[in-house]
Amino acid sequence: MSCLKKILNYNHCIMIKFLRVIIIFTFALLAAQPVEAQQAYNASVSSVVAGLRLRAAPSELAAIITVLAPNTQLRIIGRTNDNGWLEVITPSNQRGWVGRTWVTTQISLSTIPVSTQTQIVIPTATPSPAPAPTITTISVPPKEFAVVSGVSQNAHQIFLRGQQLGNRADVFSKVGDSITSGTYAPDSPFLVPIGNRKYNLDQYGNLQNVIDYFSKTKARDANSFSNTSLAARAGWASWMAMTIPKYPTSPCNKDETPLACEYRIVKPSAAIIMFGTNDVRLSSLATYEKYMRLILEASIQNGIVPIVSTVPPIKAAWGVSRAEQYNTIVIKLAREYDVPLLDYYSAMKTLPNDGLAADGVHPSLPPTLQTAFFTQKNIQYGYTIRNLTALQVLDKVWREALTP
Repeated sequence: MSCLKKILNYNHCIMIKFLRVIIIFTFALLAAQPVEAQQAYNASVSSVVAGLRLRAAPSELAAIITVLAPNTQLRIIGRTNDNGWLEVITPSNQRGWVGRTWVTTQISLSTIPVSTQTQIVIPTATPSPAPAPTITTISVPPKEFAVVSGVSQNAHQIFLRGQQLGNRADVFSKVGDSITSGTYAPDSPFLVPIGNRKYNLDQYGNLQNVIDYFSKTKARDANSFSNTSLAARAGWASWMAMTIPKYPTSPCNKDETPLACEYRIVKPSAAIIMFGTNDVRLSSLATYEKYMRLILEASIQNGIVPIVSTVPPIKAAWGVSRAEQYNTIVIKLAREYDVPLLDYYSAMKTLPNDGLAADGVHPSLPPTLQTAFFTQKNIQYGYTIRNLTALQVLDKVWREALTP
């Protein structure tokens, strides 16, 4: 009996030692894991963004590491002083920076330390001479200001349906407020210099083909670039394009909306649409979404590919930080209807003073008013970028969707 007891005691000691070894080994494994893996995610990419760029530094000029899909989980580990950029770690353990606007957080940013990496140094180099571009070559421009997405098979199907309805493949419409109608910049309205051949593509010679294509046919009173739109006017909010006016202007019928009038007469294959700046003052978010839906649906039903644009930032007291809320709706609708999106807002954020004039509302103008001269000096102004990004999105939509 005493021998059996000794054997049992011995086995008990061995078991205890074995358990101790397992516990120590487990703790060692946990300690060896990166700190990131031991902490929970505290944010995610917004569900309404088409894709969020993870950058190497907190700047629109920084290198893009990858593009994050909607709802991607993130762990915030740092931020800039103004909370405009967040340093994050992704589920694949990639580390980088994302813009705060398109991130949904589950914590207060005040609990996150300000990162020491808050600036990016852009190295300067002397570029080697490039061969002169030819209009038959599709080259990559030196800088893609436009964030273009949603040019899908659906856009092509809309175009094909429009061709059956009699729409003209080489004509587009402009729909919007003063930033589109050009009332604020009467000497150089939106895209008009392009149609009047008063432009300098500089390093963007790859855009010559799309200019030639949409310049050959008269839309109404001029080619598509120079044409006076019946659906763009200063002071307009989205609902005004979809409301029958009390006193319709010729050549519109008394029982049709400005948008219906424009589409009936011009018969375009596509329309560049940007409303929102005046909606910030005049419309609730719900009203804005309602009428933007009506505009998109009217376009699609008429076989017209809607190219919907985000609105520029607003620095005027009445609209500070509100443009972002309305842009969230724009992006959501573009994804929902699967139509092309031009993120003009993001392009403007790369410019001095966010590309805005002194009023904090309208895009800035170059001193020469040459808004279609895409020189390095001129592309620092908001209206120049409005023209350049419009050409870039038109080029992409034309090549990928507006062909039989």
